[in-house]
Amino acid sequence: MRKDNTLFELKQKVSGMVNISPNEFVLKRYHMQREFKNMNSKLSELGLTNGGLIKIEKGKPHQDGFYEVNIHQVTLRGHKSPLKECGIDEGFDDSVIFNKKFLFKISIAPDASALEFKHKILEKYNELLL
Repeated sequence: MRKDNTLFELKQKVSGMVNISPNEFVLKRYHMQREFKNMNSKLSELGLTNGGLIKIEKGKPHQDGFYEVNIHQVTLRGHKSPLKECGIDEGFDDSVIFNKKFLFKISIAPDASALEFKHKILEKYNELLL
């Protein structure tokens, strides 16, 4: 690619190379957590030069103005989990006092109420149990 190509063009090219839709991954500077967002930016404006490294991370691009929250299930050792009762193997280890298992990510607006946040979590959690 040339340095005057846009981030959009780079993402399209990468999409064809890894056979994943451009909406299913994000591009980040290698060793950085911030994703590139402005698809109209030229590669030179982003400091991406010949031999520069980028990271391809599977997942949906983050929405500006929203927080992404990781939801985990934390249980005491020996406690029966609703997921286990539904036949979902959680792979817990008995050598710990409590177990933490990643369940899902949700996006939430910063001005969302606690009640909206709770409803969103419960809705997603109930989808896991079905």
